[in-house]
Order: sequence, then structure tokens, then C-alpha cells
Amino acid sequence: MSTVSESDIKDYFSAPLSQMRPGVIVPFSVSIYLKHNQHLIVWMNKDQVIEADAIQAYANKGLQRVWIHDRDRAEFERYVNEKNLNVKIPPPTEPTPPSPRRTREGELVGRAITGTTLSEASKRKVVTEVGSQAIVEAARAQTGAQQEVVTHQHRSMVQDILHHAANPEHRGFITEMLDMAQMDPDLDHAVNVATYTVIFSLAFGHVEPALLSDFAMAGLLHDYGVTQVPWKDAKVPWLQQSKSSKKQYSEHVERSLELISAFHPTASKRVLELVRQSHEMFDGSGYPHHLKGFEFDDIAQLLALAELLDSICSGQWDGQKRSFREGFECIESFERETNFPRYFNPEIFRVIHLWIHDEKARKAFEHATLTVQNETQKLLAG
Repeated sequence: MSTVSESDIKDYFSAPLSQMRPGVIVPFSVSIYLKHNQHLIVWMNKDQVIEADAIQAYANKGLQRVWIHDRDRAEFERYVNEKNLNVKIPPPTEPTPPSPRRTREGELVGRAITGTTLSEASKRKVVTEVGSQAIVEAARAQTGAQQEVVTHQHRSMVQDILHHAANPEHRGFITEMLDMAQMDPDLDHAVNVATYTVIFSLAFGHVEPALLSDFAMAGLLHDYGVTQVPWKDAKVPWLQQSKSSKKQYSEHVERSLELISAFHPTASKRVLELVRQSHEMFDGSGYPHHLKGFEFDDIAQLLALAELLDSICSGQWDGQKRSFREGFECIESFERETNFPRYFNPEIFRVIHLWIHDEKARKAFEHATLTVQNETQKLLAG
């Protein structure tokens, strides 16, 4: 996703959403305005197609106008008037504010880590149990439908946590992106990476609200620069890309950093560093800086793990979609191919392996999680 600053909006004109034609190739880029972020964000790149249900979903959410660059005005007029077709969309219903999410675990963790009732040790115990249990739940899903349900629950849980923990300067942007993902599947990867990076960090006992907020921002923005990669190349699975395409695609990390610096100047140095390392690998074969061993920060490895895992599960890796468990097992097979760890610090990977594969450990986590949640709920209520 690329954005346009408020000062540059004068270079754009707006048009009714009703003039977008479902099933027709759009010969220009289309943007929408995010009021919380105060930027235009590219909704569709040139030569993409929007379907009727997507248009209707945005209309029902209250979107009434889209934005097109002035240089494309003539192309827009041809697009609208060709064959005198002007698709009529029912007027949007009055949008209602989204009801506050109240997942038990998310509310519990959010209140626990931002409150003063619990000791630091107790906070770590709570978040570790909740995070590890979420990983166990994700690994249990056996069908695509089950995986969607679990992923939706985990997104809601993380959004509850971030409602309490997110940096106030970023909370509006994070909330808006998570809400938009319900309508726009192109945001799924960014939101899934943000969600599971936060969950991995909880499982490893990280309780600092600022760190969780930075993880969410980095997850949402880590592929910002993909918008600067030709769309036809960006959609090709990694293993099917040519050598030249891979080289061009790998440059998106630096483009991401440039876009974040330009349009999110309040992003912390840690967010930038997390994004910078989001595609690195433990054996030094990642990109863009080929960090090796412990040059590859342990914290950044949690983001990189979420990124690789969702890429494999979504089909971005090789074109084949997989469950969370199958995706993790793919990474395990990669790690067994060489004597030196390929992707991640083996200690980090070993702990997650235990949560996913050890039946005794899974049952212990479930019992411990329920006990800790009940005890913590009583403490916070008191």
C-alpha cells in the first residue's frame, strides 16, 4: 500500500464510488481517504479489477467517494462513459460504529499489561500462557474454514490487546487497517503478520506495551514497498519468480522504509529496524543485508517467522495454500535440510515446535492458561 500526504491531495480529484465498474479492468490507480491517518491510500493499482461485492462492502461501510490523480482524468472519463455504462450501487446505509471487541483473552492481556495490579512476573505469566495457547489453537485447525475462524478470533484478540497497549499516535491507523482487512483480502497478509507477530511475542513473555505496538505497526507496514513492485511480478509466488524478478522484489524492503519514513514519521526506530530485518535469515541468505547468526535480532526473528509462515500458508511462497500447522512443518523441513540453522535461532524455533507438537505440553498449556486467566480475572476485578 502506498499513501499520499495531505498536502498532495490537491493533485487528485474525487468521484462517486458508484462510478466504479465491477468486473472491468481499471486503467488507472484508485485511492481512498483514511481520516484517522489523514492520507490517501492506494485501493487499486492500475489494471486491476474490482468485483461488485467489494464495491458494495465498502459502500455499506460508508465509503462514498474515491480519489484519482489529475493526470488520469481523461482516462477516467473514458472508463466511465464507455458504452454509457454507469453501474448503480444502492446508497450506503448509515454506518454504525463497530461494536467494541471483547475477546476474553484480549481484554485480559490488555488490562493486565497496562495496569498496575500485577507484578511484572505475573504479567509475563499471563501473556505467555495466552500467547502459547493461541499458537496451539492455530495449529489445531484442520480445514480452511477452521483456520479462517481461528485467524479471525486471533485478530480480534490482538485488536483488543492493542486497544489498551498501542501507542496513541498509531492506534487509529492500526484499528483502521485491521477493520479494512475484513473487506479487503489484499490486506490479509499484512494483518496476519501483525497478528501472529504479537502472538509470538506474547508467547515469549514480552509484556511491554510499546513493543507490542511496534510489532503491530511493523507487521502492518513491512511490505509497504511491494506497491513499488510491478503488480504482475508481486503476485507471482516467490519460488516461481525469475532471478531478475526476485532481485527486483527484494528491493521492496528499502522502498518500505522510505515510505514509512515519508508517511509515518512518528514510527519508532524499532519499527524501522523490525521492517529492515523482516526478510533476513539466520544463515545470512536473507535480504537485503544478509545478516547472519546473532546479527539477526531475536526480536526481529518473531516478525520474520510470522512473515514467512503466513507467506507459506497463503500460497505466496510456492502457490500452494496450507494450514498454520502445515506451514510450520514446511519451515521445519527447511531447517532439517542443512546442518546450520537456515531461517531462525534454533532456540526460538525449538520452543514453538514444543507448543505445536508435544501433546502433553499442549494439555498442560491449556490447563495452565485457564487457571492463570481465572486467577488474573479475579485480581483485576478486585
